[in-house]
Amino acid sequence: MKHYLITRFNLKNNTWNTKHSSSDPLTTKWLNARIKIFEKICFPSVKNQSHQNFVWLVCFDQNTPEEYHAQINQWEEELPCFKALFINGFDNLNKDINQFIKDDTSFKDQYIITTRLDNDDSIHQDFIKTIQAAFKPEPCTIDIQNGYQLILKSNGVYDLRLLNLAYNPFISVVSPINDLKNVLSEEHHFWKTYYKTIFIRKEPLWLQFVHGSNVLNRTFKFAKMTTDLNSKDFGLFEINLPNHYFTVLSYNVFTWPYRLFSKLKLIILKK
Repeated sequence: MKHYLITRFNLKNNTWNTKHSSSDPLTTKWLNARIKIFEKICFPSVKNQSHQNFVWLVCFDQNTPEEYHAQINQWEEELPCFKALFINGFDNLNKDINQFIKDDTSFKDQYIITTRLDNDDSIHQDFIKTIQAAFKPEPCTIDIQNGYQLILKSNGVYDLRLLNLAYNPFISVVSPINDLKNVLSEEHHFWKTYYKTIFIRKEPLWLQFVHGSNVLNRTFKFAKMTTDLNSKDFGLFEINLPNHYFTVLSYNVFTWPYRLFSKLKLIILKK
């Protein structure tokens, strides 16, 4: 069994509804800003994994300006599992990922795991270890439901929320190599229709970062607020959360009815 953590770095999906030229992932402005976030939030968390038996496949547009190739080479040198894959546009993403995996596997690898990670998000040091421990050699998804949402507010202060989300952007897909389906071949919500799901409900093992440059992420307005984050577990040594105990307590008390209503709604819908 081989495991591929897959990150789309600067391949633009033409279905995204964006109005600003600054969202073009081939511009210097976008790349400089995203590299800064990647090196602060994402890269350290992957480097910090307690289990290193995986390939981190990071997908770049082949038209990425030459001036950034030295930086990409540096990441490969610093982290042996980091593999850069240059792709001719978003439309070739699925095909090229599948080809890379097929070239990288042997007849012994009947099933493989692919796991999604956005380039501005972070994973707990036991994230990969937990997924591989849940692996079964059959088509399925592995869904770690509990995580955090780290929100960078306009005043530069961080808010941290607890999330419980099924089929979230950190989902994993177990697929037979002879009928290969990688996790980026579909949006993460799609995988609820794929065979069965192994749900993992334990401590938060992922962190979604919401900042001014997100295209699709939204804040969960009434999610429970917390300051209980061990940053080192995520390789985040530059994140300092304000310790406003009474602010957090009052917010959670005020928003509790909304969370209760949401849970009751889900229970009713399941009946």
